[in-house]
Amino acid sequence: MNTPIVSVIIPVYNTENYLREAIYSIENQSLTDIEIIAVNDGSTDSSLSILNEMAEKDPRIKVLSQKNAGQSTARNTGFDIATGRYVYFMDSDDILEHTALEKCFAKCEENNLDVVTFDALTFGKSGYFDDNHYKRCHLLKDTIYTGNELLNILMDIQKLRVPMWLYVVKRSFLLDISLRSYPGKRHEDELFTALLFLQAKRVGIINEPFFHRRMRENSTMTTSFAFANLQSYFNVTNALLSFSKTKTKEIKDTADRFLTRMLRAAIWKAHLLPYSQRIKAVWIAVTKYHKYIDTKTLAVALFKRK
Repeated sequence: MNTPIVSVIIPVYNTENYLREAIYSIENQSLTDIEIIAVNDGSTDSSLSILNEMAEKDPRIKVLSQKNAGQSTARNTGFDIATGRYVYFMDSDDILEHTALEKCFAKCEENNLDVVTFDALTFGKSGYFDDNHYKRCHLLKDTIYTGNELLNILMDIQKLRVPMWLYVVKRSFLLDISLRSYPGKRHEDELFTALLFLQAKRVGIINEPFFHRRMRENSTMTTSFAFANLQSYFNVTNALLSFSKTKTKEIKDTADRFLTRMLRAAIWKAHLLPYSQRIKAVWIAVTKYHKYIDTKTLAVALFKRK
């Protein structure tokens, strides 16, 4: 097999009820010159059996298996063996539009892009949601941006969305900047996407909702808020501060904007925690990250009722 155009990396953990549909949506892409790297992350259901069965029928599917280590580690495991010109990180319970990869590839090649982004729709058991949460490309000019420029624009219009499944990325670019998924089980996309934007020279958009995000109970995206979420946000903050301290003022300013947005939202959610954990969260915020947290957010964290 020649070098594929796109490597689609899919972490898999206990998604037996949705896995076939997710992988079918990749197998049936109009762009056929792809490789599908499915990483079984210690599933305890029949996910691995399903993957092996599908791989027997489609030689483009490569199945890796590891002990449960989290989505980020699984993504990195897949990326380590990827050979495609571009990389796409898919989730194992969602759906990708038939022409998505072909259109992303064409856009990237025509414009020599590091990254291309697009929109998404959200659906559940009862159908599609009438919301615009992942619709933002219609608000943007169809031009070539630097990553720093687009990151600021998206924050300006309050439409920054960090999930990695909204981006197709040139693999050589990821290798050049040594960017990998942050090891951890929560909010790893915050750091990956921030670092992606801050270092990308050429970013394009496609005003189409290619990705269909499935809302389901007990998924990573819908798990209730806990102190572990806050700790993950603090870890992301430390990593981004470490990155930006040697960068230009422009990059530092954008990183600060990103952290202000992220930490205020995270600390605000601390009001959902038991009171002892609220106090701990506010103490950490005040002693370590006071630059990014306003008084109103701290008051909500401490005194707002659940």
